[in-house]
Amino acid sequence: LPGGRYMVYTQEDLDQATSGALGRMGPGGSWRTGYSEAGLQKRDFLMDLRKQREKEKGRQATGPIWAHLSMQAKNLANTLDLSELLEAMKMFCSVRYEDYELYMRLLGEMPHYVKSANTDQLCELI
Repeated sequence: LPGGRYMVYTQEDLDQATSGALGRMGPGGSWRTGYSEAGLQKRDFLMDLRKQREKEKGRQATGPIWAHLSMQAKNLANTLDLSELLEAMKMFCSVRYEDYELYMRLLGEMPHYVKSANTDQLCELI
């Protein structure tokens, strides 16, 4: 039905959907999700950090929310890529958050990415 609610799928569409579903099937026929828990944690952390920074812009960050965000950053540091590390550093620095361990933890992950970083990222790092 053109313009109707039913679509006609080609055999290629069906084969592609079947192979994708079979790839996500776990042992014993269980289902493995396509989402990674670590990816969701990073996304949520960065969203919370951006939101909190918008609230605190122009003031020095203190309090339990910033302590929680700092702890999350330390725990997620080894899973963040270079652009995420740079963003987190900028956010914490822009609100003058004081936590020596946080900055050392984030900076400690930077050398892993220096070799593959582009010039813009290296300039941001400096």
